[in-house]
Amino acid sequence: MPGSPIDANQSFKTEVMDDRPAITVIPSSLTPPPSTQVAASNGASRRTYSNSQQSALFSPPATILNTMRERDIESDYTPPAPHRVLEASADELRAMLQTCIAENQKLKMEAAHHKLQYNLLSLQADEESKRAAVEHDMVRREVDALRMAEHSRQAKRELSTVSESIQNKYLQMKMWYESAMEENEALSRRVKLAKKVIQQKEEETMTLAEEREMLLNRIRENREHFHMLCSPGGIFHNALTPKQTDGREHGLSALLEAMSQSQSQENNAATMAATNNNSAPSTPMVMARPASRLVRRHQRNAQSMSSLPTTPSSRLRGDNSGLLPSVNLVAQTEPRSRYSQRRFVPTTPPSQRQSRRRRRESTISADDNEELARQAIESVKAVQSLSTQDAPEGVPLSSQEDNEQVQDSQASQAAAEMLRRHPSQGYKAPSSRDGTAGPAEKSAAMHAKLFAGSKTATGAEKRKLTAEGEAGADEMESPQKKLRAGGAASESRRLAAVLSKAPSDIVILSSLRTPICRSYKGHLKDAYPEELLSAVLKATRLAVPEMDPALVDDVGVGVVLSELGGSKAGRMALNHAGYPNSTSLFTANRACASSLQSISLVAAEIQNGMVDVGIGAGMESMTRNYGSKAVPVDVWPALRTSEAKHVRDCVMPMGLTSENVAERYGVDRGIQDQVAAESHVRAARARDAGWFDSQIVPVTTRFQEVDKQGNKVGEEQQITVTRDDGIRTGVTAEALAKLKPAFKPDGKSTAGNSSQISDGAAATLLMRRSTATELGLSGRIMGKFVGATTVGCDPDEMGIGPALAIPKLLNRLGLKKEDVDRWEINEAFASQVVYCLRELGLMEAWEKGKVNPDGGAIALGHPLGATGARMTSTLMHGLARQGGEVGVVSMCVGTGMGMAGLFVRE
Repeated sequence: MPGSPIDANQSFKTEVMDDRPAITVIPSSLTPPPSTQVAASNGASRRTYSNSQQSALFSPPATILNTMRERDIESDYTPPAPHRVLEASADELRAMLQTCIAENQKLKMEAAHHKLQYNLLSLQADEESKRAAVEHDMVRREVDALRMAEHSRQAKRELSTVSESIQNKYLQMKMWYESAMEENEALSRRVKLAKKVIQQKEEETMTLAEEREMLLNRIRENREHFHMLCSPGGIFHNALTPKQTDGREHGLSALLEAMSQSQSQENNAATMAATNNNSAPSTPMVMARPASRLVRRHQRNAQSMSSLPTTPSSRLRGDNSGLLPSVNLVAQTEPRSRYSQRRFVPTTPPSQRQSRRRRRESTISADDNEELARQAIESVKAVQSLSTQDAPEGVPLSSQEDNEQVQDSQASQAAAEMLRRHPSQGYKAPSSRDGTAGPAEKSAAMHAKLFAGSKTATGAEKRKLTAEGEAGADEMESPQKKLRAGGAASESRRLAAVLSKAPSDIVILSSLRTPICRSYKGHLKDAYPEELLSAVLKATRLAVPEMDPALVDDVGVGVVLSELGGSKAGRMALNHAGYPNSTSLFTANRACASSLQSISLVAAEIQNGMVDVGIGAGMESMTRNYGSKAVPVDVWPALRTSEAKHVRDCVMPMGLTSENVAERYGVDRGIQDQVAAESHVRAARARDAGWFDSQIVPVTTRFQEVDKQGNKVGEEQQITVTRDDGIRTGVTAEALAKLKPAFKPDGKSTAGNSSQISDGAAATLLMRRSTATELGLSGRIMGKFVGATTVGCDPDEMGIGPALAIPKLLNRLGLKKEDVDRWEINEAFASQVVYCLRELGLMEAWEKGKVNPDGGAIALGHPLGATGARMTSTLMHGLARQGGEVGVVSMCVGTGMGMAGLFVRE
């Protein structure tokens, strides 16, 4: 066909299979694309095309034959009948074929458009369903919010209705409480007064009972003595013995008659008057009543003449007014020297059975008393003349005897007072009533005269570090201290006393610690403080497997920053570590010295017999609790604005106190960096040599790595920490000199020469030596705790605490610094360490490696509550390794304190 793009010779099959777009016919009656019919997501209808636009867009392509383009295509396609196909010519067949192909393409396009439209509708349906779900959730939340708001409004209405009544009740309860407190205070004052009165009455009752017992003893003695005088050989025996003589009286009547004939009528009248008054048989008759004298509680052997029954005023007084029960009736046939010495009558009451027996033996009836009084009074005049010859002139016999008994009472009282006091304490004997020196004062004066020559030598040879005046004042007060302070022999005895072993010693069986790791960056940053405490307490229990954990009576834990003082968490950790509920626990907070304080308190409990076995421990996680908990934020405002500078200085940052020490005592930056670098060198050497392995307890805990911004990196891990991670290798003083000051722009304390904030725990097992022997644990004794002391200083230079605490401890124990083999002084700041070394004269010892030989807190770290126990562990294991015997642990304490403790290795 001329002009046709299809060759006439081409086969019919090729035409049928030809689907090229060039011959594709898209009728204009095709519906618009689905995108023009689907509504928009915002509800607005999409843009639609007009019929002319649709015809232009969907018109047949230009490649269709002109004859086909001009031809009208019906909207409804009807396939040709078979007979038409048979009868059709080639051109007609070709036209029919083109029509079929076009209709096929049309159907394909319509199917594709419908499929696309379906997909779009499906997407729209999904979006609508999601939007509906979101709207439903929003509506639900709004409903919940409205419901909560309604409940809140209803609750406010209910509260508003009862608020006034509650306020009134509160005010009423407050008034009741205040009135109850006032009544309680009044009752407390009355109770105190009543207690004082009761105490006074009890003392008076005891005094009266003692006086009564003394009078009874004295009456019994005098009666027995009188019976002795009446026995064979006595002066009254012949007169009282019946004789076979007619017409002559015998016995007491004869004696009375014979003696009455030789006396005047006046004396007989006085004797009869005294005899007729039988209201108080055996009642002493004194010339004048002595002044009343208070008998103290401890003056049990002092005579109180005022307590004796006095003679009635109606009785005649004269030459015969003697004292029957207390007079020494010396027989004329006996030598006077036999009765010249006074006998001291003990006041200890005899048993009830002996008391009854003595009463039966010495009891005289009332008639006998009257008769004896009548007969004995006649002989008083002659007897008194003999008795007064032994007494000094002008001093009555009874007065002399009373004075001797008073002096004996004072002497016994002074002796008892000296026995009650500790040997290291002075004494002051009470003076006598007449103003003269008592027996104890005379003894002290005698000691002072005897040792007056050694006093000068003592002052010359006395060891001193600091606080010289205080030690001198103590020696001036106590004569015993003067005796102890002399010569090299006494010094060797003091050291020997410290090194000696006694059943009452407080011995150490275990001293362990966890690794000390850096806060925020170290391997224990994710561990809890009670987790570290539980680990070290469990290791302490396993370190002595022969000991039953139930034998541990008490555990003291030093802690500074933990919530509620760490008491509840510490108790939970104790039970978790395998200790029974019978083991008690307490916490102590003396800032940096908290765990050394807990060791001292447990040792004091053992020494006082309160417990037999105890543990002194410490824990701290500065990662979790450092910062705001290190400084009080809610404190009484009057303290912050107090006129006393020391009050305000208690909250001064520790770094500024370090700067104050450096400025006031001339500690330059170079020596600080040198000490800090040496601390790292020594700690690294000890770590690499394995010297810390015997004291470190491995801790298995969780660890989450973070980046510099604190974001988690990777997964959380379970790690076992076995080494300290704050020690730096290769640190030099030159490298530290490049660091900037950390606390003041022109300061000298830096992050390199200050202690690290760290995490860790430590524990020390203590018990009495006798207990260790009973349990068969003598072979596990590492050493013993000798003693500890604390001092105070200015809060704004708290770092000088060790320079004050160490001399006080050594002076109290009678030691000198040369007796100490190893020193552990906490390195809170290099400035205060240098000052303490200079002040104590230990700079040479530090250079020789006797002070902190395994490094200090600058390299190892300073977990506040655990530092004291950590240093104790380092000291005890270091002494065992080096062979030393005596060691000292000391540290400065925040707010201006210092503490020191002395230990001995065995």
